[in-house]
Amino acid sequence: MKLAALARLDRSARRLREILGVLTRYGLADWIASADAAWLKPLIGDARRELTEIPREQRVRRALAELGTTFIKLGQLLSTRPDVVGTAMAEELGTLREAAPADAAEQVIATLERELGGPIDELFLEFEHTPLASASIAQVHAVVLQDGTRAVVKVMREGVEAQVATDLDLLAGLAEFAEEHSATLRLYRPVALAAEFRRTLEGELDFARERSNLERFARAFADDATVRVPSPFRALCSRRVLTMERLDGIRVSDRAALRESPIELGEFARRGAEMFLRMIFRDGFYHADPHAGNLLILPDGAVGVLDCGMVGHLDELLREDFEAALFAILQNDSRELADIVSRLGSVPQDADHDGLRRDLAALASDHFSRRADETDVAAAISALLDCVHRYRVFLPTPLAMLLRVLVMLEGLARSLEPRFQIAELLATHARAAVRRRLSLRETFRRLRRTQRDWRRLLEAFPRDGTEILRGLRLGRFELHLEHRRLEATVNRLVQGIVGAALFVGSAMLLSSRVPPCVGDLSIPGALGAALALLLFARLWSAIRIGRGERG
Repeated sequence: MKLAALARLDRSARRLREILGVLTRYGLADWIASADAAWLKPLIGDARRELTEIPREQRVRRALAELGTTFIKLGQLLSTRPDVVGTAMAEELGTLREAAPADAAEQVIATLERELGGPIDELFLEFEHTPLASASIAQVHAVVLQDGTRAVVKVMREGVEAQVATDLDLLAGLAEFAEEHSATLRLYRPVALAAEFRRTLEGELDFARERSNLERFARAFADDATVRVPSPFRALCSRRVLTMERLDGIRVSDRAALRESPIELGEFARRGAEMFLRMIFRDGFYHADPHAGNLLILPDGAVGVLDCGMVGHLDELLREDFEAALFAILQNDSRELADIVSRLGSVPQDADHDGLRRDLAALASDHFSRRADETDVAAAISALLDCVHRYRVFLPTPLAMLLRVLVMLEGLARSLEPRFQIAELLATHARAAVRRRLSLRETFRRLRRTQRDWRRLLEAFPRDGTEILRGLRLGRFELHLEHRRLEATVNRLVQGIVGAALFVGSAMLLSSRVPPCVGDLSIPGALGAALALLLFARLWSAIRIGRGERG
């Protein structure tokens, strides 16, 4: 094995030991300690359980923060999935914020010169050595371009990619281990979440994607003077460097400056919410992190949008379903709402569909039967996600992210104007979406698409039908059925049949007093009956344990 490979293996083992030690200290590694995996026990070592007196949500947040960049990002992702982790955990993880000591200016300059292929004096007229902001993945410096334009440059921190790559591999392994050995964690679908997290984080490590997002948002709002997105300077960008226009204004997070601003905050809140809803309903492509630090009030009252690394996408079908769900809510059609949720989400086979429909009907009646100006959208979405989590419905990632954005958006708008109601804007956009879907132009577009699908089906059917008939004629036709987790059910069924047969046979031996006997008691019959009762007891215990795991 090469020395580089040995070094990577050593780093991975040390990092895994560190991860397991932190989880153990916060009382979050019981599922590992109870598993039959001797190779993991030495890695846990003598780490003690501490800090277990604080609530579990806080323990998870603090453990992730202590483990650094990758795990902070993991917590931020999980905060967008209250359907998986529950709203209480999602809210706690939503408070995770990145902060890290800045790299030395010399190190940043070396990265810039290596990535952009020139000395710093030729790249920028001025470079501010003290960063404007420093996070775990990158830090931002103020610069002046050679033509005098004021800009900012976002530079990836040294060594981040190697650390993230190691952590992602370890997380994938732990996710597989958790899904195999922990019935409780299996409900959270750790393997699927780990794969989703890998895609998300690898995207954030590519600043070319963020540059593309900036350009796409700029095109979408090119004709709207009330929205400003920083323009990137392509010649000064790479995978690890992003140079863009500097927007000067008041951050929405700066409460003191907001109070002194002449801008009418209620109107600004409405303008910002309208901007996000246009992204969602019109473009299907939206900024997915609308917290106060990412929005500016520019001197002319326009909305300045920062940090476009995290975005959401809605394909046409998902957007139609989302609009249909909103329309069902407006019409107070709980049955349609329940059908849409069941169709969109991955519902467990053993889920109580009638119970889900009843709870969604009660939720719709409680939250959406009021007038739009009285509806608390954040509370309604939180109740919906609690209901989905309770029935273990796994929502598509884009939909879960969208719901989280709506909750954040209403909270942000109300921080500026307490009487603001996003429900009115949502209702307006939902009605416009329905009118658009029912228009003649949209109807003809759907008919053309349906016609293409039917044409492809009819073109493929003769060939597929011929192959099926040929297989039947030659006796080679095979039908593959996949059964998931039926082994336990079949084992219990066989055990029950054997137990019943043994009990009936033993009863016949006892009634016929088949020798050898003790008095009138047939010993074979008594032994058979005892064995049958033992089988029934084990069967009853297995059924009760299975119900407990599902509960």
